[in-house]
Amino acid sequence: MKRLLIVSTVLLAIACAAVAEDIKIEDLKTPPSPAFVLMGIAPSAVERPTTPRALGASLLSALNDSSNSSAPKNFALDVAPYWLRSHPKLSYKQYNQPGFGQALMQSLSISLAAKQQTAATATAPATTLGGVGVRASWLLGKPSEIEDQIRVAIEEAAVSEALKGGAATSGPLTAAPLISNPVNTKLIDAFRSARYEGRWFIEGAAASTALFTGNDAEQSTHQKSGFWLTSSYRMNRTSFDTTTKTVTSQPNIDLVGVLRWISDHTGTVRTEPLDIGVRVVWSTAELEISAEHVERRKSSNNSARTAAVGEFKLSDTVSLTATFGKNFKDENPNGNLLAIFGVHFGVGSKPVVDTSK
Repeated sequence: MKRLLIVSTVLLAIACAAVAEDIKIEDLKTPPSPAFVLMGIAPSAVERPTTPRALGASLLSALNDSSNSSAPKNFALDVAPYWLRSHPKLSYKQYNQPGFGQALMQSLSISLAAKQQTAATATAPATTLGGVGVRASWLLGKPSEIEDQIRVAIEEAAVSEALKGGAATSGPLTAAPLISNPVNTKLIDAFRSARYEGRWFIEGAAASTALFTGNDAEQSTHQKSGFWLTSSYRMNRTSFDTTTKTVTSQPNIDLVGVLRWISDHTGTVRTEPLDIGVRVVWSTAELEISAEHVERRKSSNNSARTAAVGEFKLSDTVSLTATFGKNFKDENPNGNLLAIFGVHFGVGSKPVVDTSK
């Protein structure tokens, strides 16, 4: 009976530690709003599919802002409706290998974004560029054998830690001994990474922006609309020795591709450019470095965006991003130099999934 209680608690602890407390960069934050991409101020034009928080916020400040203020003037709020409440009946298998409908529900996020526009003259009315976006993703492919092996090792380690601590036969147990042990922490980190290795992460997104003259809701003009499909694949970089329970892990390497269509109404003639891009991402638990290249075609001014992006995790809820490179020629009349600094806040809680189901 005592061992049964320990194992049950351990399974819940793994859910909290390996899912609810997953602090990898790709799950730490809700990425910038899809509308930020249409506004030309997103740190990356090739965003990786991610697991959204219940609520997230992004603040971005771009170098090409012509105002004298360096304070962020670009804001986005992201909400994942499914995670605004708990789902006690959701099993880890359903979460990790969802069907299409379940995948859409648990990954859907809706975002609102705003960008302050600089008036052309002192007497010109103030304007704001607003946008709305939606995104949803689907994790395809079966979990790797290594993921299951590491999960079993974590369960065994947690049971051992609980027994050493003289676990009671009744009442709740905590995962503190498991998490505080450096060896077990390495196992948990490897488990998080192995969840994505050798699997495809597919995401669809759509967004639309409008210009509000005089900051009047009734004086809006449609600017851009867009739809894109992003695919991400993580290379297998983790190995596990089942005999010694030793994990050999290396920084993750992700390959990302994007196909995006944009309907642009900002000029005298409507344009519908097609963007095709790739991104290579190298990341650890705290640091992420990537390079991306996006070609824009079917445009009167065909061009490309090439950029380097860095991201650093300050805490479980806050990360910083910095981007430098060359943007599309038609994104900003003041030049195509790209330099963006961003702060991302993961305000809402992360998913809690019971792995015992």
